[in-house]
Amino acid sequence: MGQARNNLYLAVKSWSAFVCLEALFKRIDGKETDESRTAAKAADLAASSIAANMVEPDGFIPAIFESENRSRIIPAIEGLIYPKFCGAPEAVAIDGPYRELVCALKRHLENVLVPGLCIDSYSGGWKLSSTSKNTWLSKIFLNQYVAEHIFGICDDRVSRDAIHASWLKTGSADFAATDQVDSASGKDLGSRLYPRLVTSILWLGSV
Repeated sequence: MGQARNNLYLAVKSWSAFVCLEALFKRIDGKETDESRTAAKAADLAASSIAANMVEPDGFIPAIFESENRSRIIPAIEGLIYPKFCGAPEAVAIDGPYRELVCALKRHLENVLVPGLCIDSYSGGWKLSSTSKNTWLSKIFLNQYVAEHIFGICDDRVSRDAIHASWLKTGSADFAATDQVDSASGKDLGSRLYPRLVTSILWLGSV
C-alpha cells in the first residue's frame, strides 16, 4: 500500500468503519447510545476532513494528503460500499447525512476516469492508480459497483467489462483467474487464483 499516514484510501475506509459501528451500536441497543454518538462524531470529522482535501479546480482528492501529491486513485470510493451492506445505506445517499463527502467522491471519480489517468491509454481498462499499471480486478469489481449503484454512473467510463474479461482470457491465460495484472496488457503480475476475486459476486445482484 505504501504510506499509511494521510492516506485517502484508508481515510475513507475509516469513515466507513465509524458509520458501520454507529449502525451496529444502534441495532444492538435499539436506540442511540454514547457509543453510537461517539462513532457518529468520528464519522462526521472524517468526512469533513476528507472532503476538505479536494484539489481545485481539478476536482480530485489526492491519494496522499500532502503538498504536491497529485496521484489519483479509483479506490478512494471503495469505502462507500460497506455502509450499504451493513445497515446504513442512507449514509451513502447523494442527499444523505454525508452528502458533502459522497458528492466529493463522485466528482473525484468522474475526474479520474479519463484516459491517461485511471483509464489505461493502451487497453482502455481501469487503472486503480494514475501512477501505476499495477491493478487488481477484485478492486475494480468493488469500485464498479459503487460507481453504478451508489453514484448512478453507468456509461462507458464504467462499463469496461469486455476489456477486463480479455485480461483474464488473453493476458493472464496461463493462470486463468488472476487478480493482479498489468493494466496495459492484462498480463498476470501476481495473486493468481486469488480468493479476493470473490467480489465478482456483486455482479449477481445486477442479473
